[in-house]
Amino acid sequence: MSDMPTGLNDSPQNIVQRLTRVARERMNNQNNSGISKSARAILAKNLLRLRKAHGYGQQELADLSGLSKSFIGGLENARMNVSLDNLESLSRVLGVEVFVLLIPPDDPDPDK
Repeated sequence: MSDMPTGLNDSPQNIVQRLTRVARERMNNQNNSGISKSARAILAKNLLRLRKAHGYGQQELADLSGLSKSFIGGLENARMNVSLDNLESLSRVLGVEVFVLLIPPDDPDPDK
């Protein structure tokens, strides 16, 4: 996947395209034993990337989604559980389908 840029500077469209492509490849691959990250960790990474790609701070995302800043921070640090209603609010603000927030990234930690 080296043809697609990774990291916090990606546009939301690039992130969605990349994550969707990864999900399709993984669904087509019968051996998914390499995927071991928790859903919380996956959501944390994707939420952070998409928030930064939109240029939102945590407070701005909180205001736009109707959630608290501390809750957004807790999600981005994989400390908080999230309801489907809250996932829908976040996905609406970030302009992606809910499932995109839960697609495991193909790169373990591109931001380091």
